Amino acid sequence: MRTANYSVAYVVTPLFDQAAAHKIGSNIPIRLQLWNAANVNQSASSITVTALSVRHVSDDAPGVLASPGNSTPDYDFRYSGGSYHFNLQTGGYVRGTYRLAFKAGNDPTTHTLEFQVK
Repeated sequence: MRTANYSVAYVVTPLFDQAAAHKIGSNIPIRLQLWNAANVNQSASSITVTALSVRHVSDDAPGVLASPGNSTPDYDFRYSGGSYHFNLQTGGYVRGTYRLAFKAGNDPTTHTLEFQVK
């Protein structure tokens, strides 16, 4: 008998245009869903999605991870209507592409989504 260890990761589906450029200082509504390998939406209020960091892609410099009015001080996405929402404040950012890293529930994978500021 053999034993195999494996982990199952969610497939992340962004529900916003990652290529759209947002004005520096604006709030970017980051929306996403979690899917399984059978292409079934697994998003649920019982699965916590937590933002971890923001990095500027070209030079790997950190960006500020903040929400407007400190609306998500715990950095947890809000679950509503089958998807997760996080409003990201881009004050102090410079032009370019950024990568938002986040964790979803017990999934061991650190997932990322990209967004643009101009």
